[in-house]
Amino acid sequence: AKDRIFLAVNDPYWLHVMWDLSPTSVQRAEAALKQDWYGAKLILRLFDVTSQDTTSTSETPVRDIPVEGDGRNWYVHISQPPRQY
Repeated sequence: AKDRIFLAVNDPYWLHVMWDLSPTSVQRAEAALKQDWYGAKLILRLFDVTSQDTTSTSETPVRDIPVEGDGRNWYVHISQPPRQY
């Protein structure tokens, strides 16, 4: 099994993120976090990767989005389109 993440653009202001995490990845995260695992929360970290110049692409963290429950998809509101995320 592989980890997968898909990002779909619903319109200029909304993104739809879907993911599948393999059991191996979840077990690695649990082992790395040890006792902190039980209080850990899943987040989506949104990066703006819009190029500011023609020679490189910078990654600027925009925000962390807490995911409630054990969902496998989430809608993300974008306040400054058009950008690349």
